[in-house]
This record gives sequence, C-alpha cells and structure tokens, in this order.
Amino acid sequence: MTTLKDLFTTGKGRAILAALERFVKGSATGLVLYGGGTIALSIVNGKLFKSPVHVVQDALSVDALRFSSFIGAFPAIYKLVYDSLRKIRPGKDGSNSTIAGAIAGLTICIEAGRRRRTIALFLLVRAADAFLNILVSRGHLPPVRHCDTAVFCLCTGFVIYAAALDPELLSASYYRSIERWSRGWTDKGLIETFRRKGT
Repeated sequence: MTTLKDLFTTGKGRAILAALERFVKGSATGLVLYGGGTIALSIVNGKLFKSPVHVVQDALSVDALRFSSFIGAFPAIYKLVYDSLRKIRPGKDGSNSTIAGAIAGLTICIEAGRRRRTIALFLLVRAADAFLNILVSRGHLPPVRHCDTAVFCLCTGFVIYAAALDPELLSASYYRSIERWSRGWTDKGLIETFRRKGT
C-alpha cells in the first residue's frame, strides 16, 4: 500500500513538493510586500496613528491575499509545468519555458482587475524583448542594433497614448502616477487638449 511519504518520494511527488515550496515562499513574500507597503504608506500619510486597526485590516485584506496568491502561484505553476514538460521533451530549445510561462501566466486571473492591466503592460515589454532575442539567437532574425530600445519606445508610446486619449486602458493609480511624474499634466488639461470633441 502506497503511503503519503512514498507518494512524495517519487518524481511526481518531488515536483509537487517543489511547486508547493515555491508557492509558500512566493505568497509569503507577496504578503510582506503588500503589508509592508500598506503600513509604510500609512506612516507617511499619518493613517497608522489615527486608525491603526483599519491599516492592519488593509494590510491583511482580500486584496492582499489575491496579490500574494498571484506572487506565489505564478512561479509554482511554472516550475510544476516546466519540470513535467522536461520529462516529455528533454531538449533545450526554449519551448518548454515558453509553454510553462504561458500556462503560469493564467494565474493573473487571481489578481484584481485594476492591477491586471498594469502588470500585463509592464510584462509585455519584457516578453517582446525576450521573444526578439530568442529569434535573433536562433538565426531567424538578423541582429538589429538598439532593437530592445525600439521595442521599449513602442510600448512607452502606447502608455502615453492611453494617458492622453484613453486613460481607461490604464489602472487609476498608474494614471495618477503618470500625472505626478509629468509635473504638468492634469486630467482637466488632457481632456481640454486631447479628448474633447473638436480638439
């Protein structure tokens, strides 16, 4: 009769244990980051001393659990799928990583909708850069100087377009951050300049 101990000493069992370990570590890291950020921000704006209970509730909220679960689930599922694929496809052509990354990417559904677009926007640049580098390294594309810079510029151009003409494509917090960074842009000014009909 197979015991629980025997189950986790097999190849599949070790892969599951490794994935669980990554999930626990990632989730703990995400919870520390979210909770630490919430508490640090509350110290800056003075909320910690006015309403410490609410600050602790925010640090341990459902939103915090969703964020930490995503941080833990992504590497865990990636590791599990990648190790499983290596047994079927032992080659090192990069396809296993691509498939595992695509499947693990579905864990973004755990995240809150308002953060999904921001995360996807930042990851899009890295994914495009990695994809082009793979094509160049395999000889499918000739090396192009400053290609990574061009990809980054295209993605940045989309962010500026969204901020100026269609801010709903960005999360509200990211849009407000762009306003602060620009040191001159305001929502009212952008509406008058770009979004109002006839301008």
